[in-house]
Amino acid sequence: MAITEQQFLIELYAEHLEEASFLWEQRNAAQQDSALTWMSVANYEGRLDAHLDALVIGRELAFGVCQEREIEADAGELYAIVSVYCRANNLQALFTSLEQLDYEDAEKVAALLGALIDHAPLQWQETLSKVKLESKTMAIPIIVPFLCYSKQSLSEQHVGLVAEMLSNNTQILHYLKSMDMMGLYDSVTPLLFDEDKSTRELALVFLLFQGQPQIVNYTLNHLNRDLLPLPALTLAADPSMLALLSNTQFESNVEGAIKAMSYMGTRECIPILLRFLGGDHSAVAAQALFVVTGAPLFEEIFEAEEMTEDDVFPEELAAFREGKLPTRVDGKAFGCNVSALTEDREHWMLWLKQHEVNFQAQKRYRFGGPITPLSLCQILESSYSDYEVRQHTYQELVVRYQCTLPFSVNDWVHKQYRDLAEIKRWAQSVNDHYAPGDWFLFGEVV
Repeated sequence: MAITEQQFLIELYAEHLEEASFLWEQRNAAQQDSALTWMSVANYEGRLDAHLDALVIGRELAFGVCQEREIEADAGELYAIVSVYCRANNLQALFTSLEQLDYEDAEKVAALLGALIDHAPLQWQETLSKVKLESKTMAIPIIVPFLCYSKQSLSEQHVGLVAEMLSNNTQILHYLKSMDMMGLYDSVTPLLFDEDKSTRELALVFLLFQGQPQIVNYTLNHLNRDLLPLPALTLAADPSMLALLSNTQFESNVEGAIKAMSYMGTRECIPILLRFLGGDHSAVAAQALFVVTGAPLFEEIFEAEEMTEDDVFPEELAAFREGKLPTRVDGKAFGCNVSALTEDREHWMLWLKQHEVNFQAQKRYRFGGPITPLSLCQILESSYSDYEVRQHTYQELVVRYQCTLPFSVNDWVHKQYRDLAEIKRWAQSVNDHYAPGDWFLFGEVV
């Protein structure tokens, strides 16, 4: 128990740091939870924001708590600590953090970079752009992505350093793709054959953002079909890709093929998706059909509570190990009813029969409407759009319609709202140039 005011405040600031770490982890998990809307993440961010403000207001005493904890901090605590430095405009503390960071710990590197992106003062952009970097400079994975995110121009030296580090830090491509980085073409192309799925997808999206549509055929011709990053390929695909998706057996890439058909969004995809209902990939197929058609075929289903041996009483353990779950006093299993898309093929076929007139052959649809720049912007705003759909939708705006405005599904919600307002104004100004549902690539009809 604290016996002095100072000790009380030290313990209070330590609690703020722990709570901020917890909320940062909860916020990151909520972002990709399809059961939550993207707007609801603001709840976690608001609570996290309050703890960060408390630490900033605590000044020297709170900073001392942060600095003392920093070496042993977990990723969430490090995010909070560096966020406090940013909000307090304490650039020297940031440089100390960069010197102390364990660059072998990818989670901590991502946390520090995230704090810098979310909270760094604008004037830091120019300051960090002037930092002299060398190949031995450990801070490259932090400073270069931050400069790219901030739309600061990179020198040839920066590009060369990035090429050197791609072999062990491919995630940097996520931040580089919106920049003119054709100098990395030869370094990135081999990553299309990387054993890691996310790396293959990152490489392909990066090259498409660089205006290289020929990379689609190159990938299709050189990569094993089970390894193809199919959803990303649809960013620049034409109608002929449907033949590949419908006639090829993707033994270990079925889910990727289903998602790819949902993003292509044609009437011709619908019968293929229907065949997956009731099978091993039924839920993914139902979601894909919803993405194409927007059919509100939701139903209430009971979702049993997941339990481990630690959750049951000793007298229930033997039965639990035999697969029998504990029940409530009324004999029903623990759990709750949730709303989910129906996986009943008959329900889908009936709805489609009633609405088939709304879907023309060879046209592209999303959530039941023909795709245009403005409709994609509305999908970015929609509460029905999950993390993956929103990410792919923004990428489509860039690759198919040449949107140059920044946006990230990983940004804080308040920033997403600001960026979406700008994108919507742009979409309204160009929407009439694009026939609804037609296929475009870099602003031209395919």
